[in-house]
Amino acid sequence: MLVGPETLVIPIQNGVEAHTILSQELGAKHVLPGLCRLISMVEAPGHIRHAGADPYFTFGELDGRFTERTGKVAEVFAGAKGLTVEVSRNIIPELWKKFMLIAPWGGVGAITRSPIGIFRSMPETRKILIKSIQEVFDVAHANGVKIEEGAVDATIGFIDQLPPDGTASMQRDIMEGRPSELNEQCGAVVKYGKQGGIQTPVNRMIYHSLLPLERKARGENSF
Repeated sequence: MLVGPETLVIPIQNGVEAHTILSQELGAKHVLPGLCRLISMVEAPGHIRHAGADPYFTFGELDGRFTERTGKVAEVFAGAKGLTVEVSRNIIPELWKKFMLIAPWGGVGAITRSPIGIFRSMPETRKILIKSIQEVFDVAHANGVKIEEGAVDATIGFIDQLPPDGTASMQRDIMEGRPSELNEQCGAVVKYGKQGGIQTPVNRMIYHSLLPLERKARGENSF
């Protein structure tokens, strides 16, 4: 068995559900929620290209406590060069703030087939992007996740500083016909919107528009 008594798993996938799913399978005592921030892509087997953003990694307990296990993980990464590592006292809101960035970026990028520099600068698609970000913010609050006011503007400001040729991983997967994180990103916004009683028309449109490609990539289309 790969998971021993002291094994700790820190998921850093995009989205807000990975730690919950892992906890159901492995037990909460083996899981710490976490996230990373950087732009990278697989160019070839074993070859990862870092395309932008300073590498950042954070993780933390659900209740915000600094515990023995978070301290030990921080010690392991203390000597990592070129990587900023922090123990978060507010990891769930942090996950949702990243979600505000990555789900709209990947969704709008996938339906426009354009890098971020294109769709953030065109008034028509910029409006879609901003509305998508606002929906994620509203869904978070409706589900009890308190993100500070101004987070939408901060997300847009961050997007405006990204390299103009940047693309999101979900976007690249969809454009290249691979299975993607569509259900875990745009689909999750729609799901949690329903759960919190929040309308998500932009994310629902994006999600439903991309579903045929996602199901084709997974061999699920019946025609």
